[in-house]
Amino acid sequence: MRIQAALTLFATTAALSLVPAAPAEAGVLILINGKVFVGRIRPEEDTKFSVTIRWPYKQQTHRGKQVFEHGTQPHHIRWHKRNNKGGEDFDQPGDDYWEKFGDLDKYPIDSRYMEVYERWKLRQERRASSFDEVMIIDDPLTKGPRLAALPEETNPLFSINRPENWGAVVEDEITIFQAKEGLEGYRPRIHIFAGPKLKMSAKKAVAFFEKQMAKAADANTWKILDRPSPQTRGSGYDYSFTSRSTVRGRNIVVIRKIFIREKHTYFFAAYCHEKEAPELRSLFVRCAETIVITEDKRKKRKKRKKRKK
Repeated sequence: MRIQAALTLFATTAALSLVPAAPAEAGVLILINGKVFVGRIRPEEDTKFSVTIRWPYKQQTHRGKQVFEHGTQPHHIRWHKRNNKGGEDFDQPGDDYWEKFGDLDKYPIDSRYMEVYERWKLRQERRASSFDEVMIIDDPLTKGPRLAALPEETNPLFSINRPENWGAVVEDEITIFQAKEGLEGYRPRIHIFAGPKLKMSAKKAVAFFEKQMAKAADANTWKILDRPSPQTRGSGYDYSFTSRSTVRGRNIVVIRKIFIREKHTYFFAAYCHEKEAPELRSLFVRCAETIVITEDKRKKRKKRKKRKK
């Protein structure tokens, strides 16, 4: 059941991504005592005296609100941030928070955010490393949209470099990158997440993927544009295809890539308006190529040890 749920989720993210985004009101607030609150923060309720957080918001389905004041007491606000005009969701402290309050002995924080802190520390270490160790993803002469030089590590199972200047958010363990604007109101976006390992043959899995894609889209307009041959990997294989469907009068192109491995199955999907596909296709392909799967790295390390023996 978990496998089918994950595969269905991959299919339905196509339909969900076509729903216009609601006005951005999300935000995160951290108290001096380290407690963290996430919810909706309205611009008019974010003042120099207090900040109001409202619910429901995402998985927090209860209805209500709470007012927090600025001050110096443990229950007062240490730091907060609400969405910018680009629509980026601030559900957790970002780099600007850690750069100011990264000393955990002095500024404690909820233990559930320790993983976010560790990812920030790792990025700091990489930035401080020698120039020779920095991986340049795009050639300096690359035209059009480029990729960020440092990878996003929103999930311990994989890392990926997002397009420069795109927003990033994690929703229900799905990493989402989104452009600030798009043609006819449809902003290009990329989804990536990890699901459980497959308990079916690769051939059946591929047929299942395509069947679910057709169900999630308009079956009358959904069409596979290309289907390259699967690429075999040491611990599995990579499968990709491009599709197109019409939603509310707009043709949407989706480039998908599925990484089938021993421990997990990884899903990558990039969406854009058909008229923007020629320009963005290269960006999407390059983005997918930056994906580093943790279990692949561990596999290589084990092989090296065997050779030494």
